Amino acid sequence: MCIRDSSQITDRTKPACKSKDQHKKRAMAEPTSTCQSTSTTPSLTPETDTPSSSTSNLSDDGIRLSPNGIYLTLSEMGRHEKYHWALLIAHSPTAGTVLQQLRPNDEAEWEYSIQPADVTTSRAMLVALKVGELPDVNAEWLAAVDECVRSSSIRDSEKFSCRAWVMGAIFALADGGFIDLEPCWVKVGMVEEEAKALVAGATSLDTSMVVSSKYL
Repeated sequence: MCIRDSSQITDRTKPACKSKDQHKKRAMAEPTSTCQSTSTTPSLTPETDTPSSSTSNLSDDGIRLSPNGIYLTLSEMGRHEKYHWALLIAHSPTAGTVLQQLRPNDEAEWEYSIQPADVTTSRAMLVALKVGELPDVNAEWLAAVDECVRSSSIRDSEKFSCRAWVMGAIFALADGGFIDLEPCWVKVGMVEEEAKALVAGATSLDTSMVVSSKYL
């Protein structure tokens, strides 16, 4: 899948990916000794990327994103403490492309989905946690990200879910040099815990949050 050497990304040339077998082998590995676990409790009131604000337009929920940003999003599902996890690539402050795993009910198979999104009308979205930024959001870069996350693997101890897939996708993006995060499951897990703390805060405050991860 995605190459470990990020020079092709940082030099702004064509992004490239390695073979699926190579990536799967790396993605399923446990953290190495260079990746150490730390006990951290993420703040529920972090500095926001672009704070949500009230607006006279009732159809606009006030969420604003950083163009080219890669976001981990959590949205309400209508069930207590149950959230839908997805990735979103921002094309503008109000629109982007969502990459996610969906299923119509608990008995159905998960299916990969990529589709446009208007965050001004995404009233279910509670958290948009920025985990990286692309040099551009043209067709070439979007296709490279799509290829990287589409074939990503979840950790072998996990049961497949939208959350497990998103965290595997973040690992793959880190491994491919798309985001500035060490490709290590402990580090990815810290981002996951940060997102969980943020959504708990957003739910209790009845608001939405757009935040840059402190682990990048």
